[in-house]
Amino acid sequence: MKALLRVAVDDIREVASFAGDQVFRAQCGRPVMFLKVADEHDLEREVAVLELLTGRGVPVPVVEALDLAAQHAARPCLILRDVGGQPLTGDELEFSQCGALLRAVHDVAIEGFGSLVRTADGIRGEDRTWAAVIRSRGGGLGPVVDAGLVPRQLADRASVALADHEPIFAAISTGRLLHGDFHPRHLYARGGSITGIIDWGDATSGDPVYDFARIVHSGTLTRDLEFGRALVDAARATYGDAAWLDTDVDVKLLVYAAVFIVWSMRGEYSGGAPWPPWWPIQCGALSAILNALGYP
Repeated sequence: MKALLRVAVDDIREVASFAGDQVFRAQCGRPVMFLKVADEHDLEREVAVLELLTGRGVPVPVVEALDLAAQHAARPCLILRDVGGQPLTGDELEFSQCGALLRAVHDVAIEGFGSLVRTADGIRGEDRTWAAVIRSRGGGLGPVVDAGLVPRQLADRASVALADHEPIFAAISTGRLLHGDFHPRHLYARGGSITGIIDWGDATSGDPVYDFARIVHSGTLTRDLEFGRALVDAARATYGDAAWLDTDVDVKLLVYAAVFIVWSMRGEYSGGAPWPPWWPIQCGALSAILNALGYP
């Protein structure tokens, strides 16, 4: 990190992150930096989105250094400046401000669907249809079930729910920029204002309701499904009217939330860190969401 920034590092310590990544908080004199060690393509995607959003009124981290070729570390890494403030839980008054910021993100149209890739013409989704993205993210739990981490019956319920609602996904014809992991803890605030939205490594092109569904998921994990829905209502208070919120929103919120859980399960398992306490909590949230969809 010192070689990348060319300044002394006074203190560095690891902080919690997704199983496949490593994130370190570093004190470099007065400023605080975050070193993110991750897959090259995930880092490239994150930087591309941060560049795209700069100047659009969305507070995002400033990129201090990038080493995709791993010249200064064992793996590709990215250094971001601290956005200031404290992470939110959803209970704070500042949380409702996120709707307007999320709308500024969703107003950006993106070619293609799914995880973003950088091309000579900018960034685009790597898949041709949104239905294909959801089909891919919502399946593949076989190895996780075989490992005894998720009940087979629960995985089968999720699979049936996804298949039954595929016509909804097939109707999405325009991709919009999504955060991809829009959780209250990725929002930071201070003095009554949001200071930054962090963690853009899962940025996606697709249906904006997907970002709201992640809020439902996070609220369900924190308390229950009704709290998740209340968080969505708070965010929508400053979001404004949008065509993509006109039809099938309640159903899509639940189905996308279930898809996000399945995708997260696969990611945690393949990342090599199947932390035992994590799984029952996720299974409980998935079951509650499927119950609400009518798949008991």
